[in-house]
Amino acid sequence: MVGGFAPTVPNLLAVLYVAIFPAVIALYFWNRAVAQLGANRVSPFVHLMPVFGTAMAVIFLGEIPGLHHAVGIALILTGVYLASLRRAPR
Repeated sequence: MVGGFAPTVPNLLAVLYVAIFPAVIALYFWNRAVAQLGANRVSPFVHLMPVFGTAMAVIFLGEIPGLHHAVGIALILTGVYLASLRRAPR
């Protein structure tokens, strides 16, 4: 079969898992964070998705992290830190 997947029980459970956890639960917690802290304080953290994606690929898929991953993660964390700093009132 090209371009699809066989409708087996494990495949359907995988699709159900992806539909429930990332799509529903993560969105719920994201919306709670925005409601409690405000969009201005929460929005920089959306850039952490590649960091967590890289970490999960290393942990679950056995990917080997390279220098480009370390540089990218360092840049992302620096940007999130700088965006999270409170500015002094004028």
